[in-house]
Amino acid sequence: MKKQQLMGLLVAGLTVALVGCGKTTTSKPSVAIYRQAKQGTQIWYEVPNNKKITKNTAINSIIVLKKNKLTEYGIDHGSGGDNIRRLKDLKGYSNKEIIQLAKSGM
Repeated sequence: MKKQQLMGLLVAGLTVALVGCGKTTTSKPSVAIYRQAKQGTQIWYEVPNNKKITKNTAINSIIVLKKNKLTEYGIDHGSGGDNIRRLKDLKGYSNKEIIQLAKSGM
């Protein structure tokens, strides 16, 4: 029990010490999403937790990364199964058209 308390105090003290030494300057993140933002407009689809994604997979939302701004558009499924939007529904659309559809709620 004393070992756990001592370890907890040590971790807490180390955390406070590291926070106190933090810099206030910002730097460019090195994550992939930042690199993709530099390549132009990116579109992702948020889908249900499926083991296998197919053209018949439903779309819950559309996520757009454009000019370093990330925007999520929820998809209105209405009250029935006929209103569910699927990945296959967007086949042949350009990024611009998909963004317009997303803004309208599809």
